[in-house]
Amino acid sequence: MNWFRIPKETSPRPTKGLYYSDWKEELSFEAKGQCVYCAINNRSFGGVRNFHVEHYKPKSLPAFIALEHDYSNLYYACSICNCFKGNAWPNDPDENFNNNSFPDPSKVDYSEIFFVESDYKLKSDFVAGKYIIQRIFLNRPQLVLERRKNKLTEELKKQFEITRDTLYQFSLKDPSNPLIKVFLNVIETSFLLIEESKINPYNADQIHR
Repeated sequence: MNWFRIPKETSPRPTKGLYYSDWKEELSFEAKGQCVYCAINNRSFGGVRNFHVEHYKPKSLPAFIALEHDYSNLYYACSICNCFKGNAWPNDPDENFNNNSFPDPSKVDYSEIFFVESDYKLKSDFVAGKYIIQRIFLNRPQLVLERRKNKLTEELKKQFEITRDTLYQFSLKDPSNPLIKVFLNVIETSFLLIEESKINPYNADQIHR
């Protein structure tokens, strides 16, 4: 679960549709299939149907009505984060993150605001970061578990790689040893299962005829 700055200035603009509801596919591609706030991916949260088109500046507020169908104001967010955020807009963002606000994800990499502690909970040294964590409940149990799973999966992959390389060396010395072949097969199968777990259940272009 890694954040990155959303490249609005270079992202292709939609060529079809007139309304924000038409552009989830483009927003999903732009966001690499993950929520702009909690960074959970499609594959871990039931696919694109469980994600929303997020109005960064809430369309329900009079000051931002004109931005309802402005692509530059739209992001990809999981349904949970989008619901928790609601129409909150406490302040315009401060460039030093020193007020309660939502820094613009097209201008700020949220990895600069958040960090993950050893207990897999999200923390921040900034006022804005602390506000977002509290407002959107970014330490809900499901996200903490997801961060832990991702960390352990990466560590497991590293151990598999070390074990596989070691077994290959042994196989060169003793190519007829059946146990080495069995263990290598187990390692390769484990790698395959890890990669298959990254497959998205549905992409944006697969949820309509």
